[in-house]
Amino acid sequence: MPEQIIHIDQGKIVNRKKLADLFGQLTDGRYLVTIKSYQRRSLSQNRYWWGVLVPMVRAGLVDVGYNEIRDDLQAHAYLKQIFLSEQVVNVNTGEVITLPGTTTKLTTVDFMKLVDDIQQWAAEYLNIYIPNPNEQISLAE
Repeated sequence: MPEQIIHIDQGKIVNRKKLADLFGQLTDGRYLVTIKSYQRRSLSQNRYWWGVLVPMVRAGLVDVGYNEIRDDLQAHAYLKQIFLSEQVVNVNTGEVITLPGTTTKLTTVDFMKLVDDIQQWAAEYLNIYIPNPNEQISLAE
């Protein structure tokens, strides 16, 4: 089922055409429309992603033998592939394709769920501890 983010500014729908297009795709039937507040990931979440989580995952991947992951963009792409990609099936042929995921459209809540999943995965497969946002860790000397 398609989703659409609707922007309301001063009581008016800014992207009214997108809403009309969404409802125009529907066929005859009954539908439940749910409206919830949408807030994309915060700037602090973005800083945590690029400043802590992605660099730690990149270093962990290198430590376990993925030497070709040379920069944070590659580690970011790897995380999106593992945790956010989507399988789509061709109903006529049964062929399955994988669509890449994105972190850009994640809500603040969805982003924290993703962080939790990555922290658990990193502990199990990379044998590293990724601290929570705003958690101070001391480095062993």
